[in-house]
Amino acid sequence: MDLKDAEIARLKAENEALADELSQCQADKEFVWSLWKRLQVASPDITQAISQVIQREKEKAEMKDRKVLEILQTKDNRIHELEETIATQQRELNSIVQRKLSLDEEKGKLQADLKEVRDRNSFLESMLKTKERK
Repeated sequence: MDLKDAEIARLKAENEALADELSQCQADKEFVWSLWKRLQVASPDITQAISQVIQREKEKAEMKDRKVLEILQTKDNRIHELEETIATQQRELNSIVQRKLSLDEEKGKLQADLKEVRDRNSFLESMLKTKERK
């Protein structure tokens, strides 16, 4: 099911991109058509036509800049999320390491106590055997 959802999401994104591209192409076509009609008059105002072309190019550049800024903002947000995740995981890891160190210390103490109890048990067993022989 995840593969199907991923494919649907990919197709939706592709569809949106194509719709945006179509919209941009239609706007470009309308601009070129309008410019062409203005240049078909007996004495076209070339300065105005050039100004319109420059303005159109500025608008296109601004749209591209906005898209780039949106992408960068999205990436910045994702980086921030990942940094927060890393910090949380680092704190958890530090806590686990501290717990392990505490448990290792406790294990060492318990092993020493066990050795002491075994030694005492051995000593008492040997004393008991000695008394039984007498």
